[in-house]
Amino acid sequence: MILLQQIIKIYDKNVISFPDFSIDEGEFCLIKGRSGIGKTTLLEILSFLNKKSGGRYYFNNQNTDLL
Repeated sequence: MILLQQIIKIYDKNVISFPDFSIDEGEFCLIKGRSGIGKTTLLEILSFLNKKSGGRYYFNNQNTDLL
């Protein structure tokens, strides 16, 4: 299970905010949007390749801030 709440990423003076959402085990998710909106950044945060600047990210019911 993945749960995102109030996730933001700050780059210099730019702030990207992501909508709250959850993905349950076995579900598929589509991420789409115009260029520069943060799709790759979101995927990097979800895969722990990039750190979020704020908000809460739970993976398998564990707060990822504690990992």
